[in-house]
Amino acid sequence: MELAYVYNIFFLLQVVLLVAWSSRLLGVNFKTGLLIGLIFCGGFWGQIIFDMNAWSHLAALPLWILFVSLSLKQLSNPKDNTLTPFFLISCSVAGSLYLYPEATIVLGAGIGILTLIQIRNRFRIFQKLAVAGLLAVCVAILDYKNTLLFLVNQLRHHLQLQPGWHQYYFSFLFGNDGIPEALKTSIQNRVFDLNFFQVLLGELLDVIPGIMGLFFLTPSTDMQSWNALLLRLLVNLFIIGLWIFFAKELLRWIREKCDSGLIIPSQWLGYITIQLGVIGILVFTNNIWAATKGWLYLIPFLMLLFLVPFFSGNKQNIVGKILLTIFIISQLTFAGIRPFAASVEGGIHYRFKPYPGSLPQAEKDHYSWSIETVIKLTQDCKLVLIPQISNPFYEHFL
Repeated sequence: MELAYVYNIFFLLQVVLLVAWSSRLLGVNFKTGLLIGLIFCGGFWGQIIFDMNAWSHLAALPLWILFVSLSLKQLSNPKDNTLTPFFLISCSVAGSLYLYPEATIVLGAGIGILTLIQIRNRFRIFQKLAVAGLLAVCVAILDYKNTLLFLVNQLRHHLQLQPGWHQYYFSFLFGNDGIPEALKTSIQNRVFDLNFFQVLLGELLDVIPGIMGLFFLTPSTDMQSWNALLLRLLVNLFIIGLWIFFAKELLRWIREKCDSGLIIPSQWLGYITIQLGVIGILVFTNNIWAATKGWLYLIPFLMLLFLVPFFSGNKQNIVGKILLTIFIISQLTFAGIRPFAASVEGGIHYRFKPYPGSLPQAEKDHYSWSIETVIKLTQDCKLVLIPQISNPFYEHFL
């Protein structure tokens, strides 16, 4: 086994344990927390991070879960005078600033905004969190070139350019065939006729499975139209039905009295609402790449919000249980398929794009990350011809 896979699996196991620990703070037992951790790491969302080769993201995930969960726990229990959680928050923020400063600032800002909203009733918590964050930044300054300076360069890059990398890395959000060209053309030319709304409806029916990590069930263009329509309807009806039961369980979970020492559901929901609001602003201002990355940062917390209410109640509707079981099985099946997919060149090919991940394996295999090799090959050239390509990742850099 390659060292890279050992590295990634090691951090995924840490994420499973941290999700289980965080689940306990939300009121479910440790075994259920382990199941939720396996659903996240073994399911689509954990594997898409793995398949992106996003090593910094994987390494920082346990620290993000730790500092966000501890911060929300302290906001939920303002009378707790223990200083240990703030020490752990400071250490985890400092560590994640080294590993992934951009994401750490985004997630930490959500905690800051939520704390400021409640500052009148939780001023002491605000002071302690501020000190913990300041100490973490001071530690990060020791290696400012790889932390704060890197963050400044990233922000400058995003302000100057809006790279279209989401078309590659987050293609799963737009169904199996991506955004139809007819839809792009209509939006660019501002032609909103009947055909536009038909294509838009079809795309929305692909986006819903994409949000739930079930993009591979969306139909491909080579399918017969009635098969494609039937598949879209069945998948979307399943997801919408699951969302309806989730909404009922979420309302019940929020109304229930929370035990002392646990995270109040409204605090968790408030934090996610703030983060989703930021993502919405990024989408509205056409920073789609930043918005999709922000969505990926938030996924473990969204998964906890989605699954914990189902497991915290004593009574559930039988239909809701069946729908939830189907969803869980679909995610855990990914984990079972993974060893077989990893052993086959290019992944397992169904009629759809290769699984695991939504990224075409051939495009990943043909990347060359060696800048030194490129310089060596082109240093004596007077002119370098770059052919037109359709890959948004290459296109931006070239």
